[in-house]
Amino acid sequence: MHDAFLPQSALLAGTVWIQTSISTQREKTIMRKLTSLSLVFALALVTALVAAPSFAASSWTGWITDSHCAAKGANAKHTEACVEKCVKEGGKVVFFNDADKKLYDIDKTDLAMTHIGHEVTVTGTLESGAIQVDSIEPVAKKM
Repeated sequence: MHDAFLPQSALLAGTVWIQTSISTQREKTIMRKLTSLSLVFALALVTALVAAPSFAASSWTGWITDSHCAAKGANAKHTEACVEKCVKEGGKVVFFNDADKKLYDIDKTDLAMTHIGHEVTVTGTLESGAIQVDSIEPVAKKM
């Protein structure tokens, strides 16, 4: 044996210390990553829960009209021909909500055109002032 070399037990102890140190660093890195991922997941979950009500379907009662005639066209006398004429002149098919007296853009204008002159219930989601229509149904006549 040479005196220049450390005893074998000292080398083993040093190796164990280095391996433990590396293992601890790896564990810390893994824990940091898991913590970061957990925080991102929690933030995404909270965001989804807060945003969920805006995606829920709602329904409104009113009239299909056009943006030119607007509230004047929200009645049983309004005709499909009038709406078509106004749309050709640059107007849009819209929904007039009886509750808040506002006009809303709608996405299913072909379906809406079949309900001109009828009071209807529109079901869908309201996003950025426009209704993404799920259905349009005539309101039952009151007796």
